[in-house]
Amino acid sequence: MQSLETGGLFYIEYNRKRCIGCGLCASIAPERWIMNEKDGKAILLQARGKGHMFRSQAPELQIPREARECPASAITARRQSR
Repeated sequence: MQSLETGGLFYIEYNRKRCIGCGLCASIAPERWIMNEKDGKAILLQARGKGHMFRSQAPELQIPREARECPASAITARRQSR
C-alpha cells in the first residue's frame, strides 16, 4: 500500500499492459494523460519508457490522484529522492 507522502516531485510509473482503458487518468489529469484512439488505452505524456513500462515526473503536493484511484493499478507514484 502506498503511503500518502506529501510535497515535492513524484515519479509516475505506468504499466500499459495493466491499463483497462477506463479513461479515469485522462479525466483526472488531462495535462498528463490522453487516451489512444486505436486501442483505447492511456498514454502518459512526456514519458520515457520501453515496451509496456513508462515513467514521467510530476510536481505535486501529494501522490498524484490518478495513481491513488487507477482501478487496474496500472499507475503508481513515489516521491523522488532528494
